[in-house]
Amino acid sequence: MLSLSVFVSGRTGIFGIMFGILLLVIPVRRNEIPLSSLVKFSILLLLIMVPLYFIMNRFIPPQVADILQNKVLPWAFEMFQNNSGGMFETRSSNELKTMYFMPSFWTAVFGDGFYVNPKDPTAYYMNTDAGYMRHLLFYGVTGCILQLSIYCCMFFQMAKFSSSVHGSLIVKVFLLFLFVYFLLSHLKGDLLMGADMPIKLVFLLYVLFISFHLNSKQPVLDNRIV
Repeated sequence: MLSLSVFVSGRTGIFGIMFGILLLVIPVRRNEIPLSSLVKFSILLLLIMVPLYFIMNRFIPPQVADILQNKVLPWAFEMFQNNSGGMFETRSSNELKTMYFMPSFWTAVFGDGFYVNPKDPTAYYMNTDAGYMRHLLFYGVTGCILQLSIYCCMFFQMAKFSSSVHGSLIVKVFLLFLFVYFLLSHLKGDLLMGADMPIKLVFLLYVLFISFHLNSKQPVLDNRIV
């Protein structure tokens, strides 16, 4: 279901799917056979996907099948179906490249203080929709470093307190994947400051990890009757 939602909404989520699969197949325990999780996951995926394919192929309305075949699938797998000499690219990624440019020295260092176009409130400043570029134009490198420092500190503290949640290394790997996903997705859109639900998720996780850490530090009361 997550993969389907990514294919019909935003292809940046493919990174999330890849990280999620890695989390499922990475051995949690040291004595676990390295490829056992991958084999189990592959078998389970086949047991689900093969019957699901035949069920959908039989019961899905022809109009919906036509939309999926002619609009959804070509858009979702555009990077694998283009004729660009074997390069993985899409029209949106090519457009994204044009949104990164070198501003003037003072703009790059201190920013111009504009997030939207002052002459056209419906457009972004300098017509760029890229996350890092938006913030660079708004408050320069100084503001971008401060913003990234906040996220680095939060994820570092969560990794530091992860043993209070679970002793497995997989928790730290999960946090690392999540942090990398935020950094990669911010290349395309304003994920670090403009995405409501992902930001709420990070702060919720942060509060959760801090709560587990504080609870683990509290002394256990002895309720025995003297």
